[in-house]
Amino acid sequence: MNQLDTIFIDQFKLLSSFSRSTRVGGGSSIFVKDFLRTKEVVYIDRLGCESTFEVSAIELTDFNLIIICIYRSPDGNFAEFLSILEAAICKVQSKGITLFLCGDRNVNFLQNSPNLLDLKNLLLMYNLENMVDSPTRITHSTATQIDVMITNLNCAKQTTNHDLGYSDHFALVTHVTVNKPVIDPKIIKKRWFSDKEIKEFLNHLQTETSDPILLQDDVNESFNAFMTIFTHYFNIKKCYLHKNTKIKWITKGLIISRNKLRILNGLKRSNQISNEFRLYISKYQSMCSLYAILNFITSSHHDYQHNTKKITINKHKFL
Repeated sequence: MNQLDTIFIDQFKLLSSFSRSTRVGGGSSIFVKDFLRTKEVVYIDRLGCESTFEVSAIELTDFNLIIICIYRSPDGNFAEFLSILEAAICKVQSKGITLFLCGDRNVNFLQNSPNLLDLKNLLLMYNLENMVDSPTRITHSTATQIDVMITNLNCAKQTTNHDLGYSDHFALVTHVTVNKPVIDPKIIKKRWFSDKEIKEFLNHLQTETSDPILLQDDVNESFNAFMTIFTHYFNIKKCYLHKNTKIKWITKGLIISRNKLRILNGLKRSNQISNEFRLYISKYQSMCSLYAILNFITSSHHDYQHNTKKITINKHKFL
């Protein structure tokens, strides 16, 4: 199963992606708010090259802005990468459109190297600047800045890094000053949870063994196994986008688990822990992802009924 087919982010839509055809891992994708007007950037998508320039790109038409997300594998041809990158930059700037580059190029901006020097010289030629000034990936022995955000935009403040606990790469957040366009109410797509579907789903969780999910060695395999069940019961439907939508499914327990994940990932970067403890951390990450989905289902069901009826889930099946 293609993992992109299982990802649903409320009020966001997947607009561009690059998936490998011959190797696992890698790739890139861009999700954008539902109400933003966008356009495909075909001339950038055509530059995609597996391992060397795994690119996804979209244009935000109201902001005259093109966002390009690139992943370059450590074994990707660097000279070819620079050549394709320069072609992409030239094409965008020739159209008078502002450019925002992000992603993982596997070039450490905190350590001088010939590759870094060549990349910086290229960016300098086109008046582009890296907005990240701190490590974005930390292990027990290294601290690197391989995930970057590069632009000539007027950014309100420096990019910040956030350890969400779900990856060994930090999440990056930047703030850009733009004129906000007037947007009419929109219809969006989201998963709709009826009484019948939720009853059948909860019955499945209570009666079926969770071994196919939790006994997987790979967290991704566990996720795929659960999403196969999840997408069987819940379909995506159209609904109106409400203005003051509150995120109710992010509970205090999930916040505590997220903070614990940050601590565990910090320990995972240390070489002082045992293999058994590393396995525990991987299982805990998988559990947190599953409980986040279950909380989202429960919250959506409450909104559907417009009351405070509680749904009890037999979590012992997952322990």
